[in-house]
Amino acid sequence: MKFRWLIAGLLIFRTLLFAYFVLRHGAYIVNDTGPYVDLAQNLLQFGEFSRSEAPPFVPEIFRTPGYPVFLAVINLIGIHDPYAILLCQELIYLLSVLIFFTYGRGVFGQNMTAAATVFMLVDPSGLYYPKQFLSEVLFMPFVLGGVLAIGHYSVRNNWRYLLLASGLFGIGAMVRPALTYFPLLAAGVLLLFHWCSRRVFWHTGLFLLCFSLMLTPWLARNYYHFGKLFMSGQASNLFANYQIADLWQTARGIPYYQGQKLIARQLADSVNRQSQKLQRPLDVVEIYHLQLNFALHEILKYPGAYLLQTGFGVLKTMIGTNLTEMYTALRLPGKRANFYDQQDAGFFAKVNGFLRAQSGFELSMILFRILLAGFALLGVLPILRSKNCVLWMILLSNIYFISIPGSVGVSRFRFPVEVFWFMQAYIGLLWIWGIFIQWRQPGKNPVIN
Repeated sequence: MKFRWLIAGLLIFRTLLFAYFVLRHGAYIVNDTGPYVDLAQNLLQFGEFSRSEAPPFVPEIFRTPGYPVFLAVINLIGIHDPYAILLCQELIYLLSVLIFFTYGRGVFGQNMTAAATVFMLVDPSGLYYPKQFLSEVLFMPFVLGGVLAIGHYSVRNNWRYLLLASGLFGIGAMVRPALTYFPLLAAGVLLLFHWCSRRVFWHTGLFLLCFSLMLTPWLARNYYHFGKLFMSGQASNLFANYQIADLWQTARGIPYYQGQKLIARQLADSVNRQSQKLQRPLDVVEIYHLQLNFALHEILKYPGAYLLQTGFGVLKTMIGTNLTEMYTALRLPGKRANFYDQQDAGFFAKVNGFLRAQSGFELSMILFRILLAGFALLGVLPILRSKNCVLWMILLSNIYFISIPGSVGVSRFRFPVEVFWFMQAYIGLLWIWGIFIQWRQPGKNPVIN
């Protein structure tokens, strides 16, 4: 009963916060908003992403269709007000919480699921992203649902759960292409735990086949336009325009923004040279390949610096609080410091300047994130020792989505599986508590075996 009252209170809190967001005319426009809105409008007016009849296609057509289709459908049914659309995203987020609480109990147990549900309702990321025109919230129920479905398969050994997981992951990859390679890793975990089971082998093969079939229409469409199987160009963009700028700052001492301008100039020259060589404009895929080759060439020139920068980026992804973004979205008074305010400074100078500009509340939230990351790292050992397929799956999810941004260190990639990061920390805390109990009461079993 107390838990229900707590959940009811948190739902009221979120409702009041959303009303405050609307009344304050909160900021919901970010850099990625424009392309999504343009693609959605093109779908509504012309039935296709791009209005160009030949390459290069304008606007960019390689943002996977999930989120633009969502925006187009919302507009098609008569919802045009931006705040009404963001209310739909708030409801999708709460639906994700409900899905996790309802189906997580059968996989993770009552206590852990209840604690994680409370965390989802108060997490700053969960308060911020529904108030942005970004694909994160729409992506969340598919990746969470897919992992939960695999968890139920591990518990019940019913192949239909894997079929459900493949469908959810397939739709999720259409929303966020970052998910594309995760099912391969998930299948690897299943086979690792059931390597001698022919039945699981066939089930896993069916899972991967159905997932591939979900991607086939999009890949076939891109092959039709460009003669290549191609999912998305966002990885090439991230590598070339962001990670290499970070790398140059570390390895060559070139300020970040200046590095981005130099990179853009070099890439433009490469595109022009290749166009002249082929005597035609390059299509989008060819431009992405040039970006990727340029990025790989620079990484191979400075491998040590790249590994160091990647380590800093992963650390930032783990402990990012999203407080700065939330304050901006809600238009709270006062100037809030951003980690990148001192963009051209070194990593430790950025950290020092960022911490000095924070209020007591913000510092407490940063401390909470550091503790959460610390306990999550401690949770790795009991999870590995548990030989529990489901726990290994959430560990894999955390490693995968925290590692994807690399040296850029963007916590938005962590957001869809934020609840799993909390659960890993929860397991680490229980493990430490179990060791303490054993020390105080010798012979008592630890919490997690």
